[in-house]
Amino acid sequence: MVLNQTTEFKADCFATNLLDIPRDLDLVPSPRNLVTHLRPRHFPAQVAKRNVKLIYIIRNPKDVLVSMYHMNSRFSYDTWRFRGSWDEFLKMHLAGDLPIGLWWDHVKNVEKFAKSHPNLPVHIFQYEKVRAQPVEEIRKLCHFLGHSDILAEKIAQVTRFDNMKTKLGKITAMEKLVFNEKGVVLRKGQIGDWKNCFSRDQRERFDRAFEANTVGSEWAKKVRAYMDLPPAS
Repeated sequence: MVLNQTTEFKADCFATNLLDIPRDLDLVPSPRNLVTHLRPRHFPAQVAKRNVKLIYIIRNPKDVLVSMYHMNSRFSYDTWRFRGSWDEFLKMHLAGDLPIGLWWDHVKNVEKFAKSHPNLPVHIFQYEKVRAQPVEEIRKLCHFLGHSDILAEKIAQVTRFDNMKTKLGKITAMEKLVFNEKGVVLRKGQIGDWKNCFSRDQRERFDRAFEANTVGSEWAKKVRAYMDLPPAS
């Protein structure tokens, strides 16, 4: 919306431009707005060579994991679908046994990539801040992309989670292939929904792992306020 200076939804913007799925990118009109979960070693070489603008979306890993669990439990393909319990899913994540990898490894990998390419323009788009102050955060995004922020308020309105769920929540033909009848891309979008899933023991295990694995990461610090971490000893 910012790039095209419009408030119209493009229903195919995510799936069509997802780098995780091999495709002929020459078929995607330039300038390309590409999306990925991949780590920097899999980025196109042009990202660093041409100082392509990079927007990194970051969110409380506890909420991320809960969202991942629900999504992975509702894949239609047996080889993709996670069949275990929430506790088993959490244990596998902490052991690094899930295909998507560890949250903090991803954050630190991209953070290191950004620091090793100081001329690379990077904007951190934090989920919790966008939910709390959408207009302000969208204005920052407009400025980063070099576009007017005149539509910031309207974009904030049409991209509210409930509105997006209404506009984009209908299961597309592609999603019917990926998800079973309970599957949905946009589920809750709530901040702090992890509290409905994590037991006390699970929370303590995750907090210890988070603290041990995010030492020195400035980016990881951004989500601490939303994790209800115990006071530092």
